[in-house]
Amino acid sequence: MNFTSIDNELLNWAKLNMLNLSTQYRDEDVRSFELADSNGNPYQIWIDYKNEAWYVNAWDYKKRKFRCKSNTSIQYTLDVALENVEQWIKDQA
Repeated sequence: MNFTSIDNELLNWAKLNMLNLSTQYRDEDVRSFELADSNGNPYQIWIDYKNEAWYVNAWDYKKRKFRCKSNTSIQYTLDVALENVEQWIKDQA
């Protein structure tokens, strides 16, 4: 998967939201963000490409999942995913 076309947007979004962008996992190119709540519970947001479209995904490593096709800006879709994760974190409190 070639992320070159969206890397600048991802880096800008990561900086704006103070998140680290992971680009490698088990010798594979990936684009993902790891988050944790105050209790250390992990959450992940990641991007994949399928059927000629970018998708933004999120999960809580358990049962909650989010997947959305990026029809507009990848940054907007990432914002929606982050809002979902933030709501999951609030629900845990």
